[in-house]
Amino acid sequence: MARKLATLPPIFYPEGINQIPYASYLKIDRVEYLAGLDIAAKASGQTEKLLTSGSAQLFGQFGNFVAGAFNTGVAPTAAQNQSLNYLNLQTRLSNKLSTLRQTNSFWTNAKVAEQQKALNENRIDDLDLILVTGITIDDPNDPSKQIPLTKAILKQQYKKHSNVSASHKKSSLSIALPNELQFGYGANWNNTFKIGTLAQAFASVGGLAKTGLIGAGGALLAGGAQALIQKYGGGNNPGAQILQSGAAGSAKAINAFGVNSSLSPLDPGGLTNIVGLGGLAPNENAVQFFKNVDFREFNFTFEIFEEYQQAEGFAERIVDFFKKGMHPSAPAGTGVLKFPHTFILTPMFVSVGSDGKVKETPHKLLPNTKACALTNMQVNVTPMNTIQTTYDGTFPLVTVTVTFKELTALTKEDLEGGY
Repeated sequence: MARKLATLPPIFYPEGINQIPYASYLKIDRVEYLAGLDIAAKASGQTEKLLTSGSAQLFGQFGNFVAGAFNTGVAPTAAQNQSLNYLNLQTRLSNKLSTLRQTNSFWTNAKVAEQQKALNENRIDDLDLILVTGITIDDPNDPSKQIPLTKAILKQQYKKHSNVSASHKKSSLSIALPNELQFGYGANWNNTFKIGTLAQAFASVGGLAKTGLIGAGGALLAGGAQALIQKYGGGNNPGAQILQSGAAGSAKAINAFGVNSSLSPLDPGGLTNIVGLGGLAPNENAVQFFKNVDFREFNFTFEIFEEYQQAEGFAERIVDFFKKGMHPSAPAGTGVLKFPHTFILTPMFVSVGSDGKVKETPHKLLPNTKACALTNMQVNVTPMNTIQTTYDGTFPLVTVTVTFKELTALTKEDLEGGY
């Protein structure tokens, strides 16, 4: 769902960097958690689309109500209840879509997908009329009565819901690119599958036949051993006791200290050791399968110069920008914490047209990010290894090192969406 973002004054360092010809800078947008997922979802963020779907929002609203009651003991407000009503309607309409697909051949998979997309994006005018027909809701003027749902009522419910979600703050920092900048991608292929000696069966029909013969021979050996046990018996049978005692005595004699490795052909480890005495090792025929991708991480170190009696106080504002976004808020009672803000990083370049006008464009090669968490921040007020301040107590040089980590893993569809 689109969320209206209340914008705070942006920060530019150096001043007016977005208007300096041929300048390269990093634009860092700081937004509340769900709003950050919304922005990423609009740029084809596949996982973000799931996290901001109607069903996820419904659970999220329940979570907010539970947390509010747990913290303060206050019941949900009327506006919050109206918001929940709209999300409930979305869920009911989604369920009806599923029913129509199962009971009506006219509702193909493509049509259901198109209608679900319109529902997720709150394009109420694009919804098929049959979707809202037959659904009743509580009368806003008299909750004891039921009234039929219409597109006009659905629009009213959405308007009330969007007003509840309109308090998300947005701020941005445009700062010169650091002197050292690098980034990388990681993919894990560490799901090891060992075909092992089964490769003999995979190799050919003859290999399969050999495997079968080996298996049959093993079964015969096992059957012979079982026959001996049955013949000589176990437990208190004197013959069995003699055999067992002799085996135990031999094992003790050749491995008095219990340090020898196994050489038993019946033990997989022992058979491996026997082959090893010949300078051979079993071929595991191992293959690596894809497992997952790493979450991208970005590290930046910014150098901030402060002039004596400078009114702006850039270092203080920039540090404040990061630390307020990094830490969670604690509602009354602090039974639960509200997620910290998320950050979206966009490298920018100021190009100059033939008419001499400057234009901000995304930087070539450098990647945009999905919604990121600020996981670490270090502020160094003594980068020259000595304390130096101006006459008003300002540190002339401050370095700020920050680490961002993306909240969701990158996929090929995300790259096609512009990340």
